[in-house]
Amino acid sequence: MSSENPVPNEDIARIAEKEEPRFLNILLKDKESLSNAIAYGIKYTENHNPGHFFIPKNNLMYKLIHQNFIKYGTLLTRSAMDSIVDMQSGFTEEEKAAMKGYWDKIWNRHDVSLEDYELLKEHMNDRYILWQFYDAWKAGDKIIKSTVSHTDLVQGFVKKLNALDNMNPDPYSLTMGLDKGVKEAMKYIKDRREHPEKNDAIKTGIDGIDKIYHGFARGTYTIISGIVNGGKTTTCMNIAFNMAKAGYKVAYVSLEKTAELFFRRILCLHALTDYNRTKTGGTGQYGLNDFWYKKLEDAEKDLANIQPNLDVLQFVQGTKLTRVLNELDRLISMKGKLDVLIIDYPKCIAPETNHPNRPDIDAASVHKRFMAYGKIHNLVTFAALQLKSSSSKEIRKKAEKVTNESQMSSISVDTEDYADSQMIIADADNAIGVVLDAAKPATKMFVSISKARDDESRRTICLDFDGKLGRISDPQYGAAQIKAVDDILFNKDMTTDKLESEEDLFKEVDEKVNKIKKTRKTESKDTKEESKEIVEKKEEIPIIEEIEENVLAEDTENIIEDTLEEKDEDRKGLDITEELSDNNDPIFGI
Repeated sequence: MSSENPVPNEDIARIAEKEEPRFLNILLKDKESLSNAIAYGIKYTENHNPGHFFIPKNNLMYKLIHQNFIKYGTLLTRSAMDSIVDMQSGFTEEEKAAMKGYWDKIWNRHDVSLEDYELLKEHMNDRYILWQFYDAWKAGDKIIKSTVSHTDLVQGFVKKLNALDNMNPDPYSLTMGLDKGVKEAMKYIKDRREHPEKNDAIKTGIDGIDKIYHGFARGTYTIISGIVNGGKTTTCMNIAFNMAKAGYKVAYVSLEKTAELFFRRILCLHALTDYNRTKTGGTGQYGLNDFWYKKLEDAEKDLANIQPNLDVLQFVQGTKLTRVLNELDRLISMKGKLDVLIIDYPKCIAPETNHPNRPDIDAASVHKRFMAYGKIHNLVTFAALQLKSSSSKEIRKKAEKVTNESQMSSISVDTEDYADSQMIIADADNAIGVVLDAAKPATKMFVSISKARDDESRRTICLDFDGKLGRISDPQYGAAQIKAVDDILFNKDMTTDKLESEEDLFKEVDEKVNKIKKTRKTESKDTKEESKEIVEKKEEIPIIEEIEENVLAEDTENIIEDTLEEKDEDRKGLDITEELSDNNDPIFGI
């Protein structure tokens, strides 16, 4: 075995002797490849630390090529090589002549093609990782022979393995010329035109958001902001679950909830079951009777069949950023490439920097590391962020004044409302502000699009929100029904005597109003007034109060008469939410 070989493997040494000169030939002749190699992280060996070159003379040649490019931005020409070598006072004349001759030998190779670059680069990186591993593995003897401190030694060994460089090299950095750039752009445009169904962007599963962003492109960083206890985590949870169900690999970094609690919420969400029932327990009215328990059992089986690829990484607040990133690397090494990363939320992560008087700078550094991580691994990344206290108060007041969807445009979250450093929102690709309505409990979520770097921006949309289910969805009801539905579910003290007629009425109205909406454009002003008078006369039926004025009078009377005449005695006393869920009623977003 050659004494120059840093790894006890003769075959590896022979491959390195063949491939390293070919790789150097490309770096001497092609500036774009050299730039890519440096950005990729190809390193020369110094101070006996592992590098990408096994053969010392190849390592020295790359060092000269690398340093010349960093200093002057040019390729290492023969004349530049002469100047650099002649200035080396530590070399003998024979050594200088040998280095110049080796430059000639590499340059004049005829067994090299530019098309081999990616393959050679991959092989170089494989050997570099092997060298690092062997360098770390040598500490194993020390662990085996030691009689004390085994835990500390093993932890140090594992830490060194986790810190192996270039296990996931940066594929994001590159230099692209105009010719190639325009060809790639046209290739993308042609593909989108001919195959609109093929879209690499990942959708949230919430149509209102996806229509604005057309899905989220890989490598983008999106901020989800809100006030304290204002729906940020619920939004992140819904996005994570929807994307995982769609077949994407999702990693959810949780610093406020345990992994078990997170999945308990996910199970209740999928079962459309009030999460509070699991906390109450038992089999009573507010606990888990046979009906609700069966729904949870069915949901468990359904998720086992769907197998959403969702992993939760649980950390305590104050965990160092490096550890979080190391655990993500470990997850990728075990399960393969990720698609989506959600961090809930970076403020709880301890930064690697320390600015005692400028915590905003430290917060920005954490976000920047996650932004870079997402770009390098080609992830769709979401991160939660709070709003400033002053902005939260103002936005909450505005939300209290919104009584219908036409007023929701007054709810806007501006980039200046975000807490911590403004560099976070400046660097992010997208920003979404979530604000809950003033109902107790909240039934609507106003989503304010603060920033959309490549798409439409500056608008507010309304989504349905159910905090008990932990569910955010596109609205299932028009303006005519929203308040009436909310009143039945949340704001009325419903007795068993009322349930019988009003539950039937609820379903009848749902069918009738949808039919009536089709004729709204042809409805006359007189008919509207007549409809309004009929509705006002029927004040004793709460759900009719909220039907829009443009409902046809004759159909409204039919709704009232048909509903009050048709009562089903067998359903007396049944909890309205049980029946609505069992019948897949739209209010539960099924």
